[in-house]
Formats: sequence, structure tokens, C-alpha cells
Amino acid sequence: MNKKLLDILACPICKHHPLEEFDVNEKDGLVIEGALYCTECSRYFPIIEEIPIMLPDELRDKKQDIEFLKNNTESLPEKIVKNGNPWHVWRKLISNFISDKAKIGSNVKIWHFAYVGDNTEIGNNVKIGSLAHVDYDVKIGENTMIEGLVYIPPMSRIGKNVFIGPSASLTNDPFPPSEKLIGVTIQDNAIIGGGSVIKAGVTIGKNSVVAMGAVVTKDVPPDTVVIGVPAKPSYTREEYDKKQLNWKNN
Repeated sequence: MNKKLLDILACPICKHHPLEEFDVNEKDGLVIEGALYCTECSRYFPIIEEIPIMLPDELRDKKQDIEFLKNNTESLPEKIVKNGNPWHVWRKLISNFISDKAKIGSNVKIWHFAYVGDNTEIGNNVKIGSLAHVDYDVKIGENTMIEGLVYIPPMSRIGKNVFIGPSASLTNDPFPPSEKLIGVTIQDNAIIGGGSVIKAGVTIGKNSVVAMGAVVTKDVPPDTVVIGVPAKPSYTREEYDKKQLNWKNN
């Protein structure tokens, strides 16, 4: 395709313009093979035999896209090969499983051997650590950080700007084993300490903190810090923030 015509194309997903162009094979002003890249949603669109393939995610040919990336690993930038949406070689080769039915936002980082199940939605700028397991029908808000070895069960709802520490476990069955499952709700700006356990069906309120190693069996009100086994309210989020600030400054 003529390079001048490529300049007028916009991202079909988020409508961002202009797109970055990366040529693999170019001759006489025609791009025979290459890729267009959207800096807004991190999606790439292969150019194969002079034709830019600019389809919505659900109509794309994953096998063709992965093969394209493998064939051009040395020619295309890392942000496409290893981090591009809707799928990339790094995700294919290093991660155990990320469902084709999952919806992944822009600038999402998913580390080695993580699992993301069907129909899960992950917001922009989310980070998921190694060996984390995010099951099906989970929703995770933007700017949330999930450390390694965390388990998030089906139907859980995780808000924006949440932090979940390493090896935290959210359970999905209050009376196991049963066929009736329920997720956990963690609202915006909550902090979940490493190694904590949260009972199925529990809601962690906005701005609340679950201490490391705590076992939460009941809903936690907003702006509350809970500690212990079973977890009990100990002080407010405001007091927690003061302790955190003192720690940072000393």
C-alpha cells in the first residue's frame, strides 16, 4: 500500500490518529509488509501483501497474527512483538494461558505464567504478577496492581487503583465443595496485604486495608484497616496513611 495512504488511517478500535508505521518490506514507496501501531490502545495491525488488516479483535485471525509476529520478531519493535494487543508472541510463548475471550486494556503488563480466564475484563494500566490466576468472568479496574501467586476466583469484581499483595487468596466457595460459587468484591483504592485470605462473597470497601496474613470472613466497611485471624477493625485508613508516610520519611 502507498505510504501516503497509510498516513490517513486511524485505529478502528479507539479512532486514534495518526498510527505509527513500521516497514518490514518496502519498495518504491509501497509498503509490502509491515505493521501499523496505535499508541493509544497498544494495538497493532499487520500489513501483509500491501494490505493493512484493520479488523476488530473478534474478527481477527489469531493464528495469522501470531505467525506474522514470529516471522518478523527481529524487524518489529518490542512493544508490538512482546506487548501489543490483542495478542502477542510474549503472551503466547511465556504465559501459560490468556483466554482469547478476555478483554485486555491498553498498557497492561502480565508477567510470566499467569492465567486469565474467559470473559474477564482487565482495565488500562493493570499489572499482574507471575503465576497469578485470574479466573473467568472477573472484572479488574484500571491502574490496579496484582502481585505474583494471587488467586482471584470467578465472578470477582476488583475496582480501580487496588493493590493486592503476593500470595493473597480470594476464595469462591463459602462451604466447599459445592457447585454454587460466588466471587469477592474489592472496591476502589483498597489494599490487600500479602498472604491474606478473603472468604467468598465478602466485600472489601473503598479505601480499606486488609493486613498481611489476615483472614477476612465478613464485609469490611470503607476506610477501615482490618488485622488478624479472623480479621477485625483496628484503625482507619487515615491513620494507615499517616503510618505509611512516617515509614517513607524515616
